[in-house]
Amino acid sequence: MADNVMNNKFKPAFGSSENVQQALDQGLIDKYDLLLLDGNTDIPKVGWVDAKGEIKIVDTEKVIVVEGDSLPETGEMGKIYIFGQDGYFWNGNEFVNLCKPTDLTDLENQVVEIETELESKVDEPTVQAMIKEYACIEIVEF
Repeated sequence: MADNVMNNKFKPAFGSSENVQQALDQGLIDKYDLLLLDGNTDIPKVGWVDAKGEIKIVDTEKVIVVEGDSLPETGEMGKIYIFGQDGYFWNGNEFVNLCKPTDLTDLENQVVEIETELESKVDEPTVQAMIKEYACIEIVEF
């Protein structure tokens, strides 16, 4: 696959999951592209081409929400568990309640500190020029 200017820019690509490898081989899609695929089932598929040029497709047929009378002993990464009125996810060690309020004071203070530091370092005209230069999006269909 030839490197060109578009390799570092995201572009949406619409097509068939059966033809996605062919589209990659022909250079129609490239690294960082978002794939919106009609799939070979009734469920559309979404994917992307990663930095190594490998196709990654999300398994939309996989169960990602589990509802039950109680939480299991352990969970599976990427699933949401509904128990009672709350949702939980498994972080690899324990279930974390998605609805539990969190004290964000320390994080807010860190954000303010970073914003203050960045304000003195950002050259606004340069940023605006870069946005204009890199803001184009090319759409591909295959």
